[in-house]
Amino acid sequence: MARRKSSAVPRKPLTPGSRVAALARDSGGANQEKSVRDQVAAIVKRAKDEGWAIVNWFLEEATPGGSVDHRDAFQEMLAACQQKPAPFDAVVIWDLARFGRGDTLDSQFYKALIRRLGIEVISISESSLIPEGVFGPLVEAVIDLKNNLFLADLSRNVKRGLRANTDRGYAHGGRPPWGLLRQAEQIGTHRDGSPRMASKWVPDPAEAPLVRQAFELRAQGQGYRDIEQALGLAKPDASWSAIFRNETYAGVLRCGEQRYPGAIPAIVGNDTWQRVQEVNMSARARPRASEFLLSGMVQCGWCGSPMGGGTDHRNARREGSHGHGREWRHYRCINKSCAHRLCVGAEQLETRVRQVVCEQIVTSAQLRGALTVLQERLAAPELPEEIAGLKARIGATKRAIGNLIDAMEAGGADPEREQRYRQRKAELARQETDLQILEARQATAVAVVSDADLATIVEGMREGINCRDVARARAALLTFVAKVEVKDEEFRLEYDPGLLVHGFSQVPPMGFEPMYQA
Repeated sequence: MARRKSSAVPRKPLTPGSRVAALARDSGGANQEKSVRDQVAAIVKRAKDEGWAIVNWFLEEATPGGSVDHRDAFQEMLAACQQKPAPFDAVVIWDLARFGRGDTLDSQFYKALIRRLGIEVISISESSLIPEGVFGPLVEAVIDLKNNLFLADLSRNVKRGLRANTDRGYAHGGRPPWGLLRQAEQIGTHRDGSPRMASKWVPDPAEAPLVRQAFELRAQGQGYRDIEQALGLAKPDASWSAIFRNETYAGVLRCGEQRYPGAIPAIVGNDTWQRVQEVNMSARARPRASEFLLSGMVQCGWCGSPMGGGTDHRNARREGSHGHGREWRHYRCINKSCAHRLCVGAEQLETRVRQVVCEQIVTSAQLRGALTVLQERLAAPELPEEIAGLKARIGATKRAIGNLIDAMEAGGADPEREQRYRQRKAELARQETDLQILEARQATAVAVVSDADLATIVEGMREGINCRDVARARAALLTFVAKVEVKDEEFRLEYDPGLLVHGFSQVPPMGFEPMYQA
């Protein structure tokens, strides 16, 4: 008989005196120089109203939110969350976009990780929009998706300009590779009248001949050390492997996946470049990928220790029913003092886990139920009227700002007018933020998701779980699977439905499933 038990960490309500950490981020740019400061002010005000004590600040100025890999303050915040005892009860942000606008799975994974540690994540501008209970993660997922789409749209607009500049031979940022120099040129002016600059990469008269000679030696099959000795120089800043794969030396600039041959002067001729690539291909080692789907998730049901993946090569030489004449992949308890030292077949366990997840968790019925209840909760008859009224107030604020600008242009500098102008601009920013929140709520409430759309979503999730690419399949499972506990001939799969991208309702959070023998 299957046993069911909840493993989800309940949300912790904050009370006056609760300790919180504040995370504020902006992406930089002419219109965001005060964004972090404004977020800090809003968080301080909310903390004062609620009686929270801000004990840590994690500030990220001019930091893109597309990835967490290079966000030092974000990584410091994650490290602080994992301290024992936890130094604070919650991480407070202005909105979910400050947490991150990149990969939706990334954003939900880290929020779930922090919450599993007993620390809440609170968006002060969206707290009224996100309901309590199992539907909260679904609303967060919708907001994360909106933020991701905004970033994708912004990225398309930026890339359009970058592609145009690249086609004209301008490099879009970064340090020129060895053998090239940056040559700055003015290509226009910004709105404030300041010059708009771009850079072209041109051959360095001193180093370009060394680059050309290095490619010629590599085309002859010479190794990296031989090339260094022949040129009489130490290893450049970049690795030789990266240098000999860099198409810039062949006159090609890249903008994303788009190539622009001839955009800059070539240091290396096409024939030499092609011969070097042939040498690289023959010398390239085949990368080894992990073959264990459940690495980091499997635990021994007897002692609670992790189970590591391994391969028994002796079975390739065995005969009979146990060896099957081939290597045997398995998971074994790493605790040598465990009385059982459990060892189970990897293929059998992985197949069954995938089957249970796809058949019992990732289903159209679960997703349809969650979406229906969510839309009923979000739908409000007064919402269109509230949006229309807010748009009217925004229009009035914009007209007032325009009148102030006209008055300042006609009457010269006036400290009182300038102060009113700043107040109006701040008011407009708040109104436009409120409008975005209301429109996002309305879009979610009225969104029509067909059965075909649901089937597509489910199929995509199942495709990721069943993918033959082990790394991709593991990433799909790790978004919601907490633990696979193996004991004798059954396993217990712990998962949190709140960690699924689209969220699910009425899903048992834990269950025992028999691990049938092959």
